[in-house]
Order: sequence, then C-alpha cells, then structure tokens
Amino acid sequence: MPQFDEDFTVDHDGNGKTYDDQDYYEVFQFQNGDGLDSTIADNRLIYKPRENQTNYIVLIPSGVRKLPGRNIFTLTNACAVYVNFSVADPFAADGYQTCDIQSVFLSRNRPTATNSFAILP
Repeated sequence: MPQFDEDFTVDHDGNGKTYDDQDYYEVFQFQNGDGLDSTIADNRLIYKPRENQTNYIVLIPSGVRKLPGRNIFTLTNACAVYVNFSVADPFAADGYQTCDIQSVFLSRNRPTATNSFAILP
C-alpha cells in the first residue's frame, strides 16, 4: 500500500520539511474481496485522499490481478512507487482478455535527494 504526503505545502509533523509528513498522507490500495487473489472479480484498486478517512475512490472496480512474481505496489524510496498489475475481463467467450500494466509513479513533492531512481527488470 503506497502512501504519499497529501499536502506538500504544510509541515504537519513539525520537522521543518513539508514533503515527508508521516501522519497525513494519501493511500493507494489493492483490495481483495474474498481473500483469494485468483478470484479476480472482487479485486479492486482504491484511492484514499487521507489515510485516516473511511471514504475512498474506487479507481478500478473489479478484474484486478497480480502479475506473476511481482507485488502490485513496490515502494523504492520516499518518492517512487512501482505499480504492476493486470486488469482482466470476466468474459470466457473472448478468452478472458487482459491488459498488463507496469508503471512508475513519482511524487510531485519529492525531495531533491531522491530525484534519481532505477528501473527494475
């Protein structure tokens, strides 16, 4: 579950840095409805504007599945998150078509010390 400071203009934790608050952050999360990753119909991706709120936005409502040998989210440092997943349709007639997605997300408010990152194979 990757998380980023949700407001890079305010220093919520009072450490003198506005970009690294650990008590106010936004969250992206993979949710599995039945505890089995293999049943993809109830797997979804959500976004919470703040970690302590119960409300969330459903980004992908169903069909999310993990790619073999990869975590959906991998946090590499304070600024980069690798995202790896597949979205599959539930229709057997078309052979359960899928779209594999592998991407890197960078925080806009990242510190200059973390501006470099490496692409994983």
